[in-house]
Amino acid sequence: MAIDVKPLIETYRAYLGKINRANFSMDKLMDFLKEKDFFNMPASIKYHSSFQGGLAYHSLLVLNEYTKLIADLQMDIPKDSAIITSLLHDVCKIDTYERKDDEEPTEKQLEYLKSLLENHNKELEENPVNFSRRYVSSLIDWLKNKPEEKRPEQDHGWGYKESPRYPFKHGDKSVYLAEKFIDLKDREMLAIRFHMGAWEDSLTEDRELLKQYNNAKDKYPDVKLIAIADELATYREDWNKNTHLNNIDCHI
Repeated sequence: MAIDVKPLIETYRAYLGKINRANFSMDKLMDFLKEKDFFNMPASIKYHSSFQGGLAYHSLLVLNEYTKLIADLQMDIPKDSAIITSLLHDVCKIDTYERKDDEEPTEKQLEYLKSLLENHNKELEENPVNFSRRYVSSLIDWLKNKPEEKRPEQDHGWGYKESPRYPFKHGDKSVYLAEKFIDLKDREMLAIRFHMGAWEDSLTEDRELLKQYNNAKDKYPDVKLIAIADELATYREDWNKNTHLNNIDCHI
């Protein structure tokens, strides 16, 4: 599955354009994100928003949930901070994922797939010639072993990067990359750094880091709220992918 990245880019640009920060160039940041293929990346390889365009889509959902929480709880969190934290919390993934090279399906695969489709009286809207070899294999497996189930979704074509350029942990890397384009405030750095909240394994392994996290969320509500928003956003992924941007009202 994939979604049209053009409205994602336009929506990102619209919200980033609301940032009023000295020395911030929206065009430079957008050029960087496009150059690194941010808008085509999935949010994860096999979990939430694991489809092409999922990373930007998920980040916009986080902004949606975050701004609703801020409004509902009447929190004094600046609009700039909400936008920056939400839209850049997962920017680290440009150095985590990469496109996987995949071969075209073989003639033998395509012939076998065609015969299985005929045997099960099923049709594909797409031409399987355009599928990857890996996806054709998954379709064959589906028709052979579990044809009564839903057709498997098409592979998004991304995998984990073997040699990341920046040897930082998840949140630290996002802070580092965001800082290249925006002078982050303390609350933004801490919210981005700890946006995984209790899901971050390091917090259970490092007592000193846990203390830092607790101090950060006590000082800034942003730290806990962005983690909650991130979690809530994962439950919005069953929205209609053709109208999802119309459902985003970020109260900004």
